[in-house]
Amino acid sequence: KFQSATDMVRNTFRDDKLRVVSCEVRNARKTAEVRRSFCDMAARMGVAPKDARAAFKVAWDAQRTHDEALSSAQERVLRRLGEERRAADAAAASGDGSAARPLGILVVAHPYISHDPYLSGAVIDSLEEMGATVVYADAMDHERAYKKSFEFSGTMPWLINRELIGSILLAQDRVDGIVLISAFPCGPDSMTDDAIMRCIQGTPILNLMIDAQSGTAGVETRVESFVDILRFQQKGGYTHE
Repeated sequence: KFQSATDMVRNTFRDDKLRVVSCEVRNARKTAEVRRSFCDMAARMGVAPKDARAAFKVAWDAQRTHDEALSSAQERVLRRLGEERRAADAAAASGDGSAARPLGILVVAHPYISHDPYLSGAVIDSLEEMGATVVYADAMDHERAYKKSFEFSGTMPWLINRELIGSILLAQDRVDGIVLISAFPCGPDSMTDDAIMRCIQGTPILNLMIDAQSGTAGVETRVESFVDILRFQQKGGYTHE
């Protein structure tokens, strides 16, 4: 997403002679390669190798702890959703129609979109106001999602899109619907979202491009319609003789 940012900054402010410090990580899944890239950058800034390695370890451990906490939270949400579903189904089977079956929605987007109140806040707020339980694909277990993604495609080159698709496959049977959220300039999303719409079967999908319009009313209307359709389907939907 940000590969070109350093070159853009250098050229935009070239007359100001700004010093831009950057590094290139070729394989973000290999700790040794990430460490090497950051330690090389630290060396250019005059940091001793020992201090650079120590700082990297602290940061890497903190990131891993954060990711594990997020994935654990998503699993708890999915477990609770499953328990509430089973309880509602049992109540319905016994003739008690008062217990509404909970609605689970998997939000699939890059983290810089899904957790930004300005970009996707209207979507998340609309889902929650309508009583849906929101699960975030980007916060699920990255390692499991990455491995699962190969059931979808063996050749897809984009790491984050792989993890998002793997999360869909991991959570698909435990949610009622999927909301894809993307921004117009994202090239990988333009390909993977289309593939998801065509190849993920059995779960309703709403595909939103959040910067296709200036206001939020259109997005909110589409989300509300999507949830209404899911609720209608829960109650039996259309029947055909």
